[in-house]
Amino acid sequence: MTTWTCATAWAAVDVPPASASPAPVPTPASVPASDSASGSVSGSAISTPAAGPVPGPGSAAPAPEPGSAPACKLVNGGFEEPGSLHGQGNLRSGLPGWSTSADDGLIEIWGPDVPSVRPDTGRQFAEVNGTATATLSQDVRTVPGATLTWHLAHRGRSAGEDVLQLRIGGVTQVPMGQNTSDIADDNAGWGHYTGRYSVPPGQTVTRFEFVSISTAGDQPDQGNLLDSVEISCEPPCVRNVPPTSPYLLLTGPANSELTGGLSSSDPEGGEITYLLDGAASPQVSITSEGRVTLRPTAPAIWEVPVKACDRDGSCTKGRIVAVISAPATPAVSAPAVSTPTGPAVSTPASTTSTTPATTGTATTPASTAPAASAPGTTGDPAERAETTETTEATGITQATTADTVTTPAALAVPPAGG
Repeated sequence: MTTWTCATAWAAVDVPPASASPAPVPTPASVPASDSASGSVSGSAISTPAAGPVPGPGSAAPAPEPGSAPACKLVNGGFEEPGSLHGQGNLRSGLPGWSTSADDGLIEIWGPDVPSVRPDTGRQFAEVNGTATATLSQDVRTVPGATLTWHLAHRGRSAGEDVLQLRIGGVTQVPMGQNTSDIADDNAGWGHYTGRYSVPPGQTVTRFEFVSISTAGDQPDQGNLLDSVEISCEPPCVRNVPPTSPYLLLTGPANSELTGGLSSSDPEGGEITYLLDGAASPQVSITSEGRVTLRPTAPAIWEVPVKACDRDGSCTKGRIVAVISAPATPAVSAPAVSTPTGPAVSTPASTTSTTPATTGTATTPASTAPAASAPGTTGDPAERAETTETTEATGITQATTADTVTTPAALAVPPAGG
């Protein structure tokens, strides 16, 4: 389910500094405009650029620079500055926050000591037609997507009705409870009006214009008394994107302590808080920063549900998966195996008899060497074999008699005479 929340503090909203000229104002087409001073309504909405001409005999004077004023802050809405004014007919230029379309740039302020007309609030109020039929205006820093709620008090100066209209961002407003944009009052008392306005995308400066439409006496320098101008703002509602699903995989043996950190991210930035999504367990614990400690007691595959929550309270479910093996066992060394060996076999040395042979002057003794073991020999020392060798080169005939013994190949044979 998608959740939606609204910001609660303007300090968290970044509004670009206002430039000398207000940004172009997109004009919604949902509000009808008066097509005559009589207040009849017809046709489509009027699109009046914020910096364009306004009704009146002269061109609009440049609006005061919003500067570094906070967003959604209308300056001097009660016309209390400059203060300490008395009576009527106080003409002022450079009034804080306000400008006029009158050629001379003068705005008329009334003090509190006129018995026939008392201020609605405070000690002072303004007359829109100070020296000519005019429009009072003010530029206000705004946040695109915000909703403005406005309020004003209006009164006629003479018997009969004075008619005023309010334009915000170039769009003529229709007060709540009315089907016409005309704000019409006589001199019997102050009328109070309110309405709402949505700031279009990209509009960081919004112009408020209080337009004199007509006066009871048809005198251009009189009429349309104005006081208690106020605005409030509701920040734009924005979609709160929840964090990504937290996840952690742990592996290890039972009866050990496994640790790790949950992984998640918030597309909107900010801190994420982690917690178990269910009953607490003595075998698993999670810190708010996502540090996990698991103490498994038996082999198993665990799934532990967890949650990741952002600073706006939007949460996403996730899990810890733990694959637990059997506890590790110490390795056992096998005993050494002793292989018995048989008794040493003593083999009699081969005996070679030498028969001297006469060859004139030299006598050569016969070579002595152990005889090769013949197949089928029983190894009985009593058996004898006689071998006669003849050397053709010398003509010596040598008879060699040897004892032949069969020796197992795996056993060592001691040297002769041992």
